[in-house]
Amino acid sequence: GLALVFLLYNIIKQLLPSLGLQRIVSIVVLPSALLMVFGRFDDFTVFLDTVALELGNIRLSALFLIKAAIFGAILFWLGRQSNAAGQNAIRSQEALDVGMQELVSKIFQIILFIAIGIVFLQVLGIDLTALAVLGGAVGVGLGFGLQQIAANFISGMIILFERSLTIGDFIEMEDGKSGILKEINMRSTTLETFDGKEVM
Repeated sequence: GLALVFLLYNIIKQLLPSLGLQRIVSIVVLPSALLMVFGRFDDFTVFLDTVALELGNIRLSALFLIKAAIFGAILFWLGRQSNAAGQNAIRSQEALDVGMQELVSKIFQIILFIAIGIVFLQVLGIDLTALAVLGGAVGVGLGFGLQQIAANFISGMIILFERSLTIGDFIEMEDGKSGILKEINMRSTTLETFDGKEVM
């Protein structure tokens, strides 16, 4: 059993290019495998579940927090890798112009991270219906407190959909600053002036 764990650890370490994932394997996977070899894994998980902090109806156990940290790190890494691969694939489509590439890539990014968030909540066993009321309250609070950010976000979406501006356009603003449009994001647009400065 120990030889198998050691072999598995070295194989995973060679296959994982990310230093962060290698640390997760060293800290989490290897000790878990050793506990399984000695038949103590179930006892250890039960012990972690008993170490908990209770605040009213909310119960946060050590097992839950560890699971959240592990799956959160893994899903975040997978999300970053998938986002980078998807962005490269979308931007390599020559049939789409630059504005449409940016629009599709932003929509893909939003859908991807929403899906990852839902999967993360499902893995942790959190009832999504219980978050509906909380999400509504947070939405109302954001509507009152972050009106300007929401307006900028919607304006960015409108610019991307209408394609009235595209990357590479020459822009001159009312204050006299001018330059080339470098990047169009959801909430802001970056203008690169001819003296090397970036105006957001």
